[in-house]
Amino acid sequence: MNGLASGVFTGDTLLGVNNTPWVDYSQQSTIVGWTSFTNKILEYVRIGNVLFVNVYISGTSNSTATSITLPYVAKAVSTSAPLVQIQNSGATFIGGAANITVGSNVIIFSRWSSTSVLTSAWTASGTKLIQGQFFYEI
Repeated sequence: MNGLASGVFTGDTLLGVNNTPWVDYSQQSTIVGWTSFTNKILEYVRIGNVLFVNVYISGTSNSTATSITLPYVAKAVSTSAPLVQIQNSGATFIGGAANITVGSNVIIFSRWSSTSVLTSAWTASGTKLIQGQFFYEI
């Protein structure tokens, strides 16, 4: 063993390093970009000064902006990719990134445009989905 612990399942609970439970933050977060949700999973585990995040949010889009808030601000700029992202009722499967800036607790989700440019502009209708994991220093 290399000294690194991995998460383990106990019943329905995923535990992180040192049996730290994941915290459900889906009700406390300010989630921008949906008028209704089909799925809303937003959870995190803090290990030292790193926040690990698991997100799966899908539903009806109502905004060109897409973001969530988390309980901890970033110590450094962080961009995590790839994430699975869908817009326009599943017509397009695209990759993207989760971005946070220093001193902020707002994660902004960007997607690849049809011209292969990373953009934070989404379609404000149809189905929108964000799914992935990322981490940042706090």
